[in-house]
Order: sequence, then structure tokens, then C-alpha cells
Amino acid sequence: MIHRRTKIIALIAAALFLGALSVYAGFTMLLIKHKESLSAERTTVADSEMQKKSLAALEGLVRDSALERETMHGYILEDERVIDLLSLIETVAAEQGATLKTNMLTKTPIDGTFEELHLTVSVEGSFDRIMSVLMLLETLPEQSMIKGVTLSKSEQESETAWSGIIDIGVTKYLTP
Repeated sequence: MIHRRTKIIALIAAALFLGALSVYAGFTMLLIKHKESLSAERTTVADSEMQKKSLAALEGLVRDSALERETMHGYILEDERVIDLLSLIETVAAEQGATLKTNMLTKTPIDGTFEELHLTVSVEGSFDRIMSVLMLLETLPEQSMIKGVTLSKSEQESETAWSGIIDIGVTKYLTP
């Protein structure tokens, strides 16, 4: 037979055990939460360090490429130089002995920084002169592309009478 005192001691021991178990469970849950928080902080710190390193590398690249960017900047047409480009094209044609006339000039946005200037010019002269003009237009100092060429021989009595339409696309900075 179990004495009453033994039962009380057993109940107190069981209560202490359950209390200690609940305190242990509470501390374990608190430790798990702190562990997750620490892991998240470490991830944030690692991301921050990587961003700092990336920023430093990017700043170094910008510093190191300043000369190259300045050189490339010269190949992109600006609004102030559009008239100079048209004058250059007409001068090239005149030096080659061909007659050139600008028919159409339009702009099409490419993105937030650049737009494309579309030039349509008509040229007249001998076949060789028109081809010389075309070859020189391919080497314009700006970033440009000849989009299309249409040549036709005139029905005049002269065998050297040719005419053509040349479509040119030139990249330029977008005007704000």
C-alpha cells in the first residue's frame, strides 16, 4: 500500500517534471526562432556584402571605361549634328559627281535613350558615281545602316543616266 505522503511526493515530482518539460519546450521554441532570425540576418548581411562588392566592381568598370565611352559617344548622333550629317551626305554625293536630294526625314524611338533617324534620299548620276556614293555612305562616322537601295536606269537618250533611292537609318540620342 502506498502512503499518502508518497502520493503527494509523486504528484509534486510529476508537477515539477511537467513544469520543467514545458520550460524546456519553451526555451527550445525560443531558440529555434532565434536561430531562424540569425539565419535570415546572415543572409541579409551576405546579400549586402555582395551588393557592395558588385557596386565597387561596377564603379571600377565605369571609371576604367570612361575613355572608351567618350570615344563611342562620338559615334552617336546628337540633335545639333543632324544638319552637319545631312550636309556631309550631300557633300559626299557632290564630290562623287552625283546629284543628291533629301526626300524624307523621320524619327522613331528605340528606347528611353536612343531613337533612329530615318533618311530617304534620292540620287542621280552615272551608275559608277551612284555606287561610289553608296560605298561612302556605308562608312559614315556615325552609327548608321543602309536600310534599302532602289536603282533604276532612266529612259533618256544618255546611257549613263541612273537614279536611285537610298534609305538610311542613323542612331541618335533621344531629345527630352
